[in-house]
Order: sequence, then structure tokens, then C-alpha cells
Amino acid sequence: MGCLSADEKSMINLNRVELDVLRKLLEKRVKFVIIGGRAVNFHGIFRGAPDLDLFYSKGRDNSLCLLDALRQFGGDNLTPDSLSAIVQINIYGNPIQLHSEIDGISFTDVYAQAVFVVLEGVCLPFISYAHLLENKRIVGLKSGRNKDLDDVLELSELDREK
Repeated sequence: MGCLSADEKSMINLNRVELDVLRKLLEKRVKFVIIGGRAVNFHGIFRGAPDLDLFYSKGRDNSLCLLDALRQFGGDNLTPDSLSAIVQINIYGNPIQLHSEIDGISFTDVYAQAVFVVLEGVCLPFISYAHLLENKRIVGLKSGRNKDLDDVLELSELDREK
């Protein structure tokens, strides 16, 4: 897995706290991938993303590494038992959603095709365009969330322009 340089077209918008959290996760060797709105931004559609969504491997060792990393930011109340399918945490006013599963795709498949990009010296894993589109389509149809369905339409339009 090589790490690409972020190009000018990438709209990666992570603040300092989020970057610090991601650095710590990587330092602790947590296997995760950035998904959700930040991945939509990365793949070329800018829209507001109120939180940082991370999809992580729910294996016991990885979960323990995740918890160890989050303790550095006050996540002392988290335990392996408190990690459910989606956990919302708040680090210094920055909401982060931790997903141990997402609709339609396994972590192994997502991680195997993740796009790794360097931002401020950190090699960050983003969900691939194909997996993002697949997940957004499934979530949008399943939940009826307009935001996800709009993302599918906009990302599909962007793909046709390439």
C-alpha cells in the first residue's frame, strides 16, 4: 500500500484535533478507514461534514489499540464492551463516529481497496470511490436519507466527468 500525495482537487478538510486523533490511531497501529462525509469530500464533492466517520476492524486486538489511542484524548470511559456497531464520541468539541460495521461491505474488503493519501505528513486511509458509492447507495435506499442519495447522484455525475 503506497501513499499518494493529496492533489489540489482533493477536498480533504480535517482540523487539527482530527489530524491529531488520526495520527494517534496510526501510531497505535489501529486499522481504520475514513468514510462518510469526509470521504465524499476526498473523492471530489464538497459538502459539510459535521463529524468524522471512521470504519475500524472490530477484531479484539484492533479494538484494544483503538481504545488505547482514544484514552490519550479523554476516552477513559470506553471499554471493549461499549464498542457497538456505531459509537459517537466527542473529542474537544469534535464529534467522531466509530463504525465497527457498515452496510454492504466488510472491513477486510474496504481496507484492501482503501486509498492512502498523505496529508500534513500523515498517510491517511480513505474508502475507495467504488466502495463509498456502494455503501452510500445501500444506506440511502435502506434508510431513505436524502443526504446519502444526493451523495450517490453527485459522485456518479463526477465520475462521468472524468
